[in-house]
Amino acid sequence: MQKIAIVGLGYVGLPLSLQFARSGVQVVGLDIDSTKIEALNSGRSHIRHIESATIAAEVDAGRLTSSTDFSLVRGVDAVIICVPTPLNKNREPDISCILRTGEAIAPHLQPGHLIVLESTTYTGTTDEDLRSVLEKGSVLKAGLDFHLAFSPEREDLGNPCSVVEHIPNVVGGLTPACLEKAKELYGRAIKTLVPVSSCRAAEATKLLENIFRGVNIALVSELRIVYGAMGIDIWEVINASKTKTLGFMAFYPGARAWRTLHSHRPLLPHLEGPRIRSSHALHRARWQDQRRAAGKGGAQGSRGPQRALKISQSFPNPRPGTLLQGQRRRRSRVPQLRSHGKAQATRPGRCLPRSLRASNPPHPRASAIGSNEVCRVVGINVPFV
Repeated sequence: MQKIAIVGLGYVGLPLSLQFARSGVQVVGLDIDSTKIEALNSGRSHIRHIESATIAAEVDAGRLTSSTDFSLVRGVDAVIICVPTPLNKNREPDISCILRTGEAIAPHLQPGHLIVLESTTYTGTTDEDLRSVLEKGSVLKAGLDFHLAFSPEREDLGNPCSVVEHIPNVVGGLTPACLEKAKELYGRAIKTLVPVSSCRAAEATKLLENIFRGVNIALVSELRIVYGAMGIDIWEVINASKTKTLGFMAFYPGARAWRTLHSHRPLLPHLEGPRIRSSHALHRARWQDQRRAAGKGGAQGSRGPQRALKISQSFPNPRPGTLLQGQRRRRSRVPQLRSHGKAQATRPGRCLPRSLRASNPPHPRASAIGSNEVCRVVGINVPFV
């Protein structure tokens, strides 16, 4: 394959375009942002960690051109889609960018074309949603007239030593022939390829990677609060733990641990029930009522509070200890265990007695969670009495 198009010139598409261009492939970058296109054609970078000189070198060599004209897809051998998949207002995965991209390129598809999706999404997007859009707009059949594959992006943001060429690339095709075409494409620019049996297997691979990362960062962020209440430095604990040569991977506290984890939500339908959504709406409705009562404004004439209350009352109350989305647990006192020497009965879920609270003030960073949550995170019976 001598000429390809990459749709979406953001933090995923632009490094990939440069890597293919350095490998001798002529790249056409497509994006709907005309300002971005103008900057790239002038050799200027719009991404902080990518130098303008790198882009200018490929543009001057004629290996990288950028445009907003999607009809250029007719003259390429393969199209790689790297568009964003954010959350919508209901905090559900929004694949509208993928579908609109498919609609834009479908009229220009030619027999033998290869379409590869790299955007993070839930399983089934490639072989169901994107496939149907492409077939409807082109009157061609995936797997017969054109090839379809999924290869998850693995851009290592913030790592100056990361090189796209050396990151192993997972590839899954709709058919064995699609897989071979995708391997031929990525083999031009990536050293190590990891083929899997299907598009869904490749999509699930990306979800597992993100879930693994998100869960572990969230765990360490919670342990930071727990250990802080105990007077223990979480960074010292992590640095000591990562000296283990097997069975441990270091993760560090982060402010947005779940930012890239949104696409796992369709895999967990029990988290999408009306009870959780209604509790969030009810919490917002109560907040609006409080603002109106305080004279600070809020949504006037909105039916949200009544509707949220009606929905929430139609579901039974959760069992004790269940924390729903949008609800707040009572601020509890997490004691500093090191301040009193003798631990009493080991009973999780209890705070210090009133007589000891004055000598054991709560840790400032531990006020956001309850003592029973501490025990649940640690997984052992912490001596709260």
